[in-house]
Order: sequence, then C-alpha cells, then structure tokens
Amino acid sequence: MDGLGAVLLVVILIGLAALALVVWALVVALRREAWAWVAAIVVSLIALGVVAPIVAAVYLITYRKNGPTPATPKPSGPPPAEGWYEDPGGEYDRRWWNGHAWTDQVLDAGITRTRPIPTVDPPR
Repeated sequence: MDGLGAVLLVVILIGLAALALVVWALVVALRREAWAWVAAIVVSLIALGVVAPIVAAVYLITYRKNGPTPATPKPSGPPPAEGWYEDPGGEYDRRWWNGHAWTDQVLDAGITRTRPIPTVDPPR
C-alpha cells in the first residue's frame, strides 16, 4: 500500500472510531438524560465519523481506479504512424491519429463517430 492509501485508511479507521463514540454518547444520553453536552459531542463526532470516511473512501476508490497523474514527458523522435489509438480523453474506445494530430473521428463500440478533438499529447 502506498503512502496515500495508508493515510486514507487511517482516516477511515478514525472515522469508524468516532462513530463508535457517537453510539456510546447516545447510550449515555439515554441513560442519564444529559442532552446538552452530549448533543455537541454527537454533532461533532457525526461530522468526523460519517463525512470524513465517506470522503476518504470515495477519494481512495477514485485514486485506485485512475492512479496518480504523472507529468507527461515530451515525446522524442518522429510522431507515431497514423492509426487508431486509445482515446487520450478516455471517453471513447479509440481515436484516429493522422500522423500529426488527433482527429475528430472516434471508434466507440465498433461504431465510427465524429466527436470534438481533445487537447492532449500524441500517442506512444
């Protein structure tokens, strides 16, 4: 597990611990009827125990799916030959590279379509 994954895992664990404290505070409140101090604790812990783990989990899932965004190195040498390459925008299956630039021709589920040209580097 990389550093970011470990940090997000710790946030999720802290959030679960905060949720346990919310349950404990509610039990205490029901037994002692000391609502004033318990209400403040419950509101604070709900924010920490519910919102933080959800945000961390969504970010972690997105990060795992897309991975880190490395800097794009500048290509050296001649540009790649014309042909169908993986769509640099990731929206379609393939996009046509004319040997110099991306075109508006895309291949999506076996169907050729015309879609806007992305502003990205050439294929490798």
